[in-house]
Parts: sequence; C-alpha cells; structure tokens
Amino acid sequence: METDVVCPDCGKLIAPKGKVDELRRCKCGDALAADKAASEAAAAAQAGSKHCYVCGANLAGRVRLKDNLGRYWCKQCASADKKAKRREEKGRCADCSRVFPPDKLQYFQNAKICPTCFKNREKALEQKIKKQNISTKQTKHEWKSILWMGIGALILILLGTLSNYFKIL
Repeated sequence: METDVVCPDCGKLIAPKGKVDELRRCKCGDALAADKAASEAAAAAQAGSKHCYVCGANLAGRVRLKDNLGRYWCKQCASADKKAKRREEKGRCADCSRVFPPDKLQYFQNAKICPTCFKNREKALEQKIKKQNISTKQTKHEWKSILWMGIGALILILLGTLSNYFKIL
C-alpha cells in the first residue's frame, strides 16, 4: 500500500521525477540540491584562497578568524557579528526566545518577555491565585465542620452523662 507524502512548504506531492505528473510534484528538494551543489563548488574554488565569508576581502597575510564550518572572517566582520548577536540578545523574549524591539518587552518577575507571553504568565498566575483561594476556603470549611461536629459530640456526651446521673438518683 503506497501513501502520498505532501510537502509542508508547497503542498505538492514529494516523489522522484517520473513517478507523478510534474505539475503535482514538489520541487523544493531540487532547489536545495542545486543550492548545495553550487555552495560546494564555490567552497572548492575558494579552498586555496582565504577570503572573508561576509565582505569577501582577501585575508592572505592578515589577521583572520575561522568558524566551525571552515569559513574565514575578517576581524571587523567578526566583531560586527558579535555586536549584532549581543544586541539581538537584549531584545529576546525570555519565554518564547523570539526577537522583539526592546521597547516591546515588559518585565514580569525579573524576566523581560513579549506581550503574548506576558498575558500567558498573567493568566497562569491568576489561575494559581484562584486555586490557592479555593484551597484556603475549603480548608476553612473543613475545620468549621470539624468544630461543629466536636460541639455536637460534646453535647451528646453531656446529655448522656446527665441522663445517667439523674437515673441513679
């Protein structure tokens, strides 16, 4: 039994060439394969030369940095990237990790969060307070019931003792 797999990006069927009609076939993977081949060819062409990955400056004989993917960065581009990352971290929501302008973030319990997460935290806090209030009221009601049962038991014991006392006399 064969099942059709649908691409989440374009909504077409994922299948090799010739299996389904070309109008119904997803071509997202073909574009990724072409991009990968082009980037591998560019990397092979630049394997002998040392150029900045960002600005393209020739780094032969200059101070340079190499990232974990083997790309070279000039000192200026690396520091600019580091500053941009720091700036981005300042505007990141503590809950959902999305980036926002710093003026959109709000403090809630010592964390800067976005308006959506702020509302979610408020709702959760309100529910926690309601639950705590219900629990407190329930505990008070239970103690009140125990008190009244104790008073009733004391009255019954007193009546029993008095009735036994008056029968003896």
